Amino acid sequence: MSFERKLSWLIWVLALPLAVAGQKEQLIHFSNPSFEDIPKAGEAPNGWYDCGKADETPPDVQPGQFSVTKTPSHGNTYLGLVVRDNETWEGVAQRLSRPLERDQCYEFSMDICRSELYLSTSKLTGKEANYVTPAKLRVYGGNGYCSKLELLYETAVVTNSRWLSHTFRLHPKNGNYSFILFEAYYKTPVLFPYNGNILVDNASPIKQIVCGPEKMPEAKTSPPLAVTSKAPPTSSKKSKTETQPKKQDPPKT
Repeated sequence: MSFERKLSWLIWVLALPLAVAGQKEQLIHFSNPSFEDIPKAGEAPNGWYDCGKADETPPDVQPGQFSVTKTPSHGNTYLGLVVRDNETWEGVAQRLSRPLERDQCYEFSMDICRSELYLSTSKLTGKEANYVTPAKLRVYGGNGYCSKLELLYETAVVTNSRWLSHTFRLHPKNGNYSFILFEAYYKTPVLFPYNGNILVDNASPIKQIVCGPEKMPEAKTSPPLAVTSKAPPTSSKKSKTETQPKKQDPPKT
């Protein structure tokens, strides 16, 4: 190996830890990353903006709504998202503390699973349905609430009914994004819409990472470290299309 190549290699080895350390200091923080709020139906958690269809109800702060009783993986509450058999689905968004930059690579984790029970009324049939068919979680970057300028990541359909920590790796290619959106979506290709749910909890800060030479590594799932709280009692079964009095759980259509 020539002296010049040895010197270049040595400089790279010495510079890499400094670059990684600099990236760790520039974390992108979520507001309310554990989706903490008073458990309630049809209202997004504090710090998160509802991105569902205008004539449908927002996501739920769980547990305790629509027969969902799963214990949070972190804190006291978590986010419940559904997809519906009338071709509508739920999502939430927020402004990031710092933009995701084009051609940079990022990583964060969230705990995700599905509930074995998510009882509500189907808008198509008018009968009670269990919103339990596995769905996937999509992550979009944008420059406004509910903006979908680029699909940055999507999971496989979430079949696990216990909390798993999922690693999300993002690589914006079309621009810089100041907003992020999480939404539930159907298994693709979509043969027909169905009723399903995804539960989301315990989002970590987003950290910048070194991009791979060819492609980003595949995401892996692992169990979260610990369960930190107990679930409150579930509320009585209420239709996601039922009209409720003011200050009570809103309908979920």
